[in-house]
Amino acid sequence: MENFMEISDARTIPVSEYLESVTDPLRRAAIASVFEQARSALELMRVRFSVDVPVPEIFVLTTDEIKAQANPLGLIVVSQGMIKHCFDTAIPSSKVKAGNEDYLDGLPDLFPQIGLTWVLAHEYAHLFRAHHQVQIELGSHDHVLRAFEHDADLCAAAAVYRAVQQWLPGVQDIDIRCYVIYALFWIITTFPNTNDGAGVHPSFSERFFQILLKLTTMQAMPGDVLDLDVNLPATANRGDALRNVAIACETAYLAKAPGTKNDFFMQWHEYFKSYGHIAIINEWIMVSPFVEKHSHTTADMQRHASVVPMTMSDIARLEKAERKRHRRAQARSRTQ
Repeated sequence: MENFMEISDARTIPVSEYLESVTDPLRRAAIASVFEQARSALELMRVRFSVDVPVPEIFVLTTDEIKAQANPLGLIVVSQGMIKHCFDTAIPSSKVKAGNEDYLDGLPDLFPQIGLTWVLAHEYAHLFRAHHQVQIELGSHDHVLRAFEHDADLCAAAAVYRAVQQWLPGVQDIDIRCYVIYALFWIITTFPNTNDGAGVHPSFSERFFQILLKLTTMQAMPGDVLDLDVNLPATANRGDALRNVAIACETAYLAKAPGTKNDFFMQWHEYFKSYGHIAIINEWIMVSPFVEKHSHTTADMQRHASVVPMTMSDIARLEKAERKRHRRAQARSRTQ
């Protein structure tokens, strides 16, 4: 959830008006198609989550900043910078991605389609999961806002996966999961400040680990065994395949930006060492019952929890440590 109130020189316009401003007819047609497919994915999301909140109107903010917003009034606003980001992100050779190369290489718009759908689904999740109402009840504490971002990330990842299942009928399930991971890696890792964990938005290492875990444990078909603890061989094999895609992507990313200090592998090491993967789950466990109460969707993770929920004092201690870490990082950046 972003706040656009600080932007004074940008206009919020309908998608149709934005498309009229795109002079290249092929580009205009591609963007229109992606918006149409993304909207169909959000409709599928609404049905699968059994929510009453309709898919909202989508507007475009005329700024090159990379932003998106779920407006409490029930609108989704995405910046033209975000649209450009999804379409123009430089991606590595197709050898990096796993799956059916011939089939996927014949779909040039699939990458921006996944990226923009994930962004819009993330914002739609903020709306139908009633995050604003929960925020009114619980307050704007860091752990509450982080839990919202965690929830929206995973709802959006699930929505994209289900959409691609429909977009690519006949393609093997593992190939679909691998391509989704591949696309989300390059879309998210190239967000501005994504490796710094801007505000309450998680760092890339945290965000991508949780998305990878979600795509590892999701059921391919309704009725399949839900294996949240990755105990079944099939689930573990999916996890290995997705992790291999992530490693290949990170290797390619480091090759594109030699000497980068945002080494995903090192971030994951620090993330696990500080039990970050447990902390965010515990934060979500604390907030999820309130999300379920206000949204009337299945959300309460306490019934599935395999970790011991944190207390409020635990959360406060982690938030204090996180603020201290940010101050140190800012001090280092000023001296460089």
